[in-house]
Amino acid sequence: MLDQHDGGVRAVAGGRGGSVFRGFSHATQLRRQPGSSFKPIVVYGPALEAGYTPASALYDGELNIDGYEPRDWDHQARGQVTMQEAIVSSWNVPAVWLLHEIGIDRGLEFAGRLGIVLPKQDRQLGIALGGLSEGVSPLQMAQAFSAFAAGGVLHEAHTIAKIETGDGHVLIEASRQGTQAMQPGTAYAMTSMLQDAVARGTGRNAAMNRPVAGKSGTTQLPDTKEFAGLDTNAAKDAWFVGYTPELTAAIWVGYDRTDRDHYLTTSGGAVPAMLFKEIMSRALAQKPVVPFDPPAVGEAPADAPTAAAAAPADRPGNDHGRGKGKRK
Repeated sequence: MLDQHDGGVRAVAGGRGGSVFRGFSHATQLRRQPGSSFKPIVVYGPALEAGYTPASALYDGELNIDGYEPRDWDHQARGQVTMQEAIVSSWNVPAVWLLHEIGIDRGLEFAGRLGIVLPKQDRQLGIALGGLSEGVSPLQMAQAFSAFAAGGVLHEAHTIAKIETGDGHVLIEASRQGTQAMQPGTAYAMTSMLQDAVARGTGRNAAMNRPVAGKSGTTQLPDTKEFAGLDTNAAKDAWFVGYTPELTAAIWVGYDRTDRDHYLTTSGGAVPAMLFKEIMSRALAQKPVVPFDPPAVGEAPADAPTAAAAAPADRPGNDHGRGKGKRK
């Protein structure tokens, strides 16, 4: 959990149970596939920067790009959906199609602006659905989403604000000067769509009595002999990354080593979203409810949605961030 206004880390939980001094931290050292929680970072953020809007029509149908055939989680085709609808219901095909349209390099470059520099192996369309060669940490995801929360300004995450001598001489101090990673209007449009995802979409288990924006993500088990016959809803990784006007947090749930006896039966929109709500509710219990700050006049897209904007009906029991389809 970090403060998007200065990058200061406010809380870290590196694992369950007893801890070991300088032991492995799942919050900072873990590298796992982020699933659909990566879509705002590598697809929708750069698309907004390129001139797309929440109301832009995206293709949603049969798709085969050089043998890569993504599928939506419900195995249905709607023909076209808006960007907002694609985020709220976490459709996969529109995300892959859109990344192909704007160009993989544009997606990689935008992710780099948010502090996630991907290796050459990740120059492929699977990154639209969080299919990464090495993965990311919860800290990286929280830092990346914090730029959406801070009007497009990225503050490097840090745990030490200042070091000074006994007589007050400052030896080192974290910079409070952030980097403008995207246009304020891009951040505002993304925040509005992610609020809608929490209000009525895949992230509704994270909804609170205050503004919340966020995205769920679920990574399915590998399609291998080891996992043959298991529940089709079984998963390897489950994420929820979100923010309020005050704080940004990333929640990951999973096992150190996933095998036939150790796998998840939850999804990013379930347990991780509920954990986010519980943790954030306690952290902000004494704070007044405030809205997200809109950008200055002229910096927000004319058709940026609100949390009350029209969206597909709820579909209880599904985390729409999974269902990544086939890859040949």
